[in-house]
Amino acid sequence: MRINLLTTTALMLCSGAAMADEHNLRPYIGAEVNYTNVDFRSSGGISYDEVFASGYKGVTPYVGLQLNKHVAIEAGYLQTSSENKDISPLISGLGFTGSTKTKLKGFHADVIGRLPVSKDEKIALLGSAGVGRYKAETKVTVASGSFSDSAKIDGSDTAMRLGLGAEYAFTDNVSMRGMVRYVPISFNDRADHAIQAGVGVSYKF
Repeated sequence: MRINLLTTTALMLCSGAAMADEHNLRPYIGAEVNYTNVDFRSSGGISYDEVFASGYKGVTPYVGLQLNKHVAIEAGYLQTSSENKDISPLISGLGFTGSTKTKLKGFHADVIGRLPVSKDEKIALLGSAGVGRYKAETKVTVASGSFSDSAKIDGSDTAMRLGLGAEYAFTDNVSMRGMVRYVPISFNDRADHAIQAGVGVSYKF
């Protein structure tokens, strides 16, 4: 499955490159602030939304290449805040209190489609498709009386990314966009999917 996703993305990027107009090639850099909500599963009698925090504030720096006025290719890195979840209700019957602290990291590569909807082409609708490699890093801490211990749990996954949004160009170089993305990520079968919403600013050279 992972190989198929990477192959699909590579084909998408190559197809995008084939549509490049050498007179309109424009590299760009940008940064996005975002919020990722993970929909966790219940499995084996465990509701993982009671174990891990569901919402994560993050930042995504990205770089891209505009191939023509309709298509761009882009890559970026996600780093989120560390979010706490009190798991004491789950283990209080054993005489323990506890918590988890989780953060998300990830890399992605997308093809961005752009459809201008205003006469001056400053306003455009956006659609994106790509693939991301994500990692959830969790520290679990339990305590009982004077006893305390902690352990780390990591979950990684590769998943497709689909997004919709809009963009406004303040100038020929500076643009702002808003995007909502759907990522069917599982984190080792602990989650069903994630929804990410973000606002970013970019600069085209």
